[in-house]
Amino acid sequence: TPRPVAHRGRHFAVEGEFTVERCPQGHPVTVLAGDSPEDRELAASAADVILLPHTTFDAARARYAEVKGRLAAHGRAHDELKVMLRVASVLDDNDDTGARGPFGGSPEAVAALLGEYVAEGAADGFVLDPYAPGGLDGFVDRVVPLLQDRGAFRRTYTGTTLRSHLGIAAPVWKG
Repeated sequence: TPRPVAHRGRHFAVEGEFTVERCPQGHPVTVLAGDSPEDRELAASAADVILLPHTTFDAARARYAEVKGRLAAHGRAHDELKVMLRVASVLDDNDDTGARGPFGGSPEAVAALLGEYVAEGAADGFVLDPYAPGGLDGFVDRVVPLLQDRGAFRRTYTGTTLRSHLGIAAPVWKG
């Protein structure tokens, strides 16, 4: 269905009809990677996802609360922004979590730690950094099944867009 377009700005003006179908997710998912106060404010005002570096559990939980606390000032609900931590996971068969970094250890220990971060309000999810070629294979084969058994990771996709996979509602068109 054609939609009217009318814009008059400093650099250009356009008026007419926009005849291209809207994309199924409303607009692409907006991801902001940054950890300055300005980055966190911008994410709270406009992003769908903020990607933060991992430091410690307590620091992650404090940043999570701080970012989520900024949403109301922008008229946004708590779940309208996903806070994701960037982590590297090195697996071994040792249960000593942290022996190979904060997210290192046995698959069981890593799965438990990821679950703790989400349950305790330190992250909504994670972006995994492969530490070597093929570095995610062990995670997918050994950790993901444990997360699935705990109900912490999907077994199938119920949607068809990145937005739906992340659990972010489609934006309401205001035109």
